[in-house]
Amino acid sequence: MRILFLVHDFLPAHPSGTEVYTGALALRLRERGHEVRIFATEKDIARPHLFLSQREWQGLVVHELVNNLFYEDFRETWDFPPAERASERCSTSSGRTWCTSCTFSISPSAASRRRTGAASRCSSRCTTTG
Repeated sequence: MRILFLVHDFLPAHPSGTEVYTGALALRLRERGHEVRIFATEKDIARPHLFLSQREWQGLVVHELVNNLFYEDFRETWDFPPAERASERCSTSSGRTWCTSCTFSISPSAASRRRTGAASRCSSRCTTTG
C-alpha cells in the first residue's frame, strides 16, 4: 500500500507527540513493506510562503510546505486550500494510488470531505489516480 501521512510539523525539527508518533508509525509501516511518505508544514520566513520542497528523514520521503501563517481569516487555520492543493499534488505526483491519513492539524477542506465522504476533519481516504 502507498501511504501519505499529513501532519502539521515533522521531525527532526519538531520532536513532539504527533511528530514522534507519525514518524514511528511510518517507519513500522515501511518495515512491513508499505511505501510511506510524509507531508508536513514548516514555518520558515527565510523561504517563500507556500514553497514546496522534498527532503528525506530516515529513508522516508518528506514533502514540506512552507506555511508562514499568513491567513486572511481564522477559518484558514484549519481549512487552508493551498495546503490541501499541495498535499494532493504530492499524493498524485507518481500517477499511482495513495492512501492519505491525516494525523491532526492539516485537514481536508469541507469540499474534499464531501467529495470523499469523510465524516470528520481528520480521516483516512484513498485517492485513485492515473
